[in-house]
Amino acid sequence: MPLVRISAPTTGSADTRRAIADGVHRALVDAIGIPDGDRFQLVTSYRPDEGIFDPHYLGIARRHVVAVEITLVRGRSDEQKRALYRRITEELVGVGVRSQDVLVTLTENDRADWSVGDGQAQLLDLPRPGLPERAPATGDAAGAIEHVTATFGAATRNRLAGSADPGRAGAFAALESFYHALNHADLELLAAVWLDDPLVQLDNPLGGVRRGRQPIIDLYARVFAGPARLQVRFEDITVYHLAPDAITFAGREHGSYGDLELAIRTTRFFAYRPASGGWRQVHHHGSIDDPDQLRRYQQAVAGPGSAAVEPLPA
Repeated sequence: MPLVRISAPTTGSADTRRAIADGVHRALVDAIGIPDGDRFQLVTSYRPDEGIFDPHYLGIARRHVVAVEITLVRGRSDEQKRALYRRITEELVGVGVRSQDVLVTLTENDRADWSVGDGQAQLLDLPRPGLPERAPATGDAAGAIEHVTATFGAATRNRLAGSADPGRAGAFAALESFYHALNHADLELLAAVWLDDPLVQLDNPLGGVRRGRQPIIDLYARVFAGPARLQVRFEDITVYHLAPDAITFAGREHGSYGDLELAIRTTRFFAYRPASGGWRQVHHHGSIDDPDQLRRYQQAVAGPGSAAVEPLPA
């Protein structure tokens, strides 16, 4: 629940100020997972004589200042904040603002500090933003096990920037980003979620064992290029916190490939690798218990007239 105040010079047009506001909101959605409909912005303009700032502070040659002041509920990591600053600047540069002129400040508070109408503290009744509810008495310490009621399906978002968080929130951001990519046939994002290492492995009903990121992505490319659209939701999830930098999600995938209904037992392993951007998928195992469903899924992906999916290069 952010409240955003944007101050820009009067030298820009009203259309430019609206474009700045739109860009700031897109950055909040993309970088830290703010819901698209959670938009509260106050945009003002100031005359040149009303803006007083040092033109060389910290070695930055600024001419004007477009100030973006964001008040939001605390909980984002330093890396998430860095990603947000970069994303806001990218958006504003895209509408003609110099990167040197972008000033962003964050002010954090608690959910009890908000009322969005009717004199009620609505945020106190909401789940923690960006995280499924925890099962009672569980945590993310090594060895902890928890069950979550969240479902990751077509409504998931690309929250890969949030995967830089070394804690539980970052792992869930990576998982959500994977299912966003899977349901939207986004190969670029799918590749980004997998660790680029020759030993990462996928073992699933379509392609058997695939080692290395590129063979894994090649298999997904074949699925996406097939005659139907894949739609999957991951649910009934048990989370195993194996170590501070290792986490496993085990559950069920239900969905469809065209007219074919799918039920897949699924386990996904993620490791925290700061040099690669945060939490990344390192292993996936999936299985279809129904032999007839497996056969029809393989044939559907291969296309009419094919008996099964052709083997991919090892």
